[in-house]
Amino acid sequence: MHIKRIESCYPEQYEVTDENGHVISYMRVRWGYFKVFYPNAESNNVIYSAKLKNGWWSFENKKEQEYHLMKAMEAIKQIL
Repeated sequence: MHIKRIESCYPEQYEVTDENGHVISYMRVRWGYFKVFYPNAESNNVIYSAKLKNGWWSFENKKEQEYHLMKAMEAIKQIL
């Protein structure tokens, strides 16, 4: 699986693709929450969600970002 940031401005957004390049998940930071949607952005199926300390449109720092992206990948792996 590969994580790709799809929006360089805010809100912070990512897509996760499989080894064939197919989108298998969408992630975003918005309104102070990080949410992971499965299987894509149009889905209402949230498989991981976390309230962020200070992030309204992005993670507060690299450490927070890495932690939640790791948790997101764990949640996606459990679905697959």
